[in-house]
Amino acid sequence: MQIPYTVESRPDTGVYNGKMGIWLFLASEVMLFGGLFSTYILLRTGAVGWLEGSISVEKGGAGLNVPLATFNTFVLIASSVTIIMAWASLAIGRAREKEIANLELGSEDVQERITVSALSNPQKIRAESLKRFQLFMGLTVLLSLVFLVAKAYEYNYKFSHGIYPKTHNFYAIYFTLTGLHALHIIGGVLVNGYFLLPWKSLLTRFWAIIYYLIIPAALIVLCAFLLYHKSGIVFAVSPIILYVFLLLSGLVKTFVSAVPGCQMWETEPDRFINRIECAGLYWHFVDLVWIFLFPVLYLLPGS
Repeated sequence: MQIPYTVESRPDTGVYNGKMGIWLFLASEVMLFGGLFSTYILLRTGAVGWLEGSISVEKGGAGLNVPLATFNTFVLIASSVTIIMAWASLAIGRAREKEIANLELGSEDVQERITVSALSNPQKIRAESLKRFQLFMGLTVLLSLVFLVAKAYEYNYKFSHGIYPKTHNFYAIYFTLTGLHALHIIGGVLVNGYFLLPWKSLLTRFWAIIYYLIIPAALIVLCAFLLYHKSGIVFAVSPIILYVFLLLSGLVKTFVSAVPGCQMWETEPDRFINRIECAGLYWHFVDLVWIFLFPVLYLLPGS
């Protein structure tokens, strides 16, 4: 059964299902971070004194690493640009494909159709678009990992100096907000990494090695061990082992077929473009949250 409105827009909302879903999800995320920012405001206004992020601990501040946070801000802004370029690479390539198809269909001259196909090969355009997409999406994932490494370094510095969420209300809200944001970054890395590679092909090869080499070898060793020690058990255990083996095979094959990764670009290019657009909207939201976190935690003066 074909699921409707995965590519074309719904008549009632004006957007396709995926975009409607991601906007609803982002609305819930706004409420989540909005509640945490409200907590920050209440804690700060109700506190007798509040630490200043840019001042060192020795001078009575929070001792946050402002230069490193500034670097991380530029890293996330750059990642927003690269994910836009990744989406644009696919969208432009798909538009060129459709333009060529329309030229071929609209031309009555057979020789002209052959010339159009020869000068602009749709398969070549699609392959080049995928390469550009993988370049920019790879840069997005790399920049995300750079952000996480810098944040891990900052966390490690705090923990090594005995600074924990229980140390002060400032650190409680700092670790909560930045930690939750880091979890969203990790989620974005997983999603963008999924779209980056042809997982169906990779997992098929990986599972073939496990299914035809590793698992049979392990079963032979297990049966030999049981026969050597207690020969009677192998006849009772063998059907169970075979059942688990076949069940695992079916589950893995189902899973592999459900995770095409960037191979969807070959079979459903318009739907794949929409998925990248939804991933980009999520990533822009994560970057926007950091744009608020950076001045609030690192730059605002204490009291």
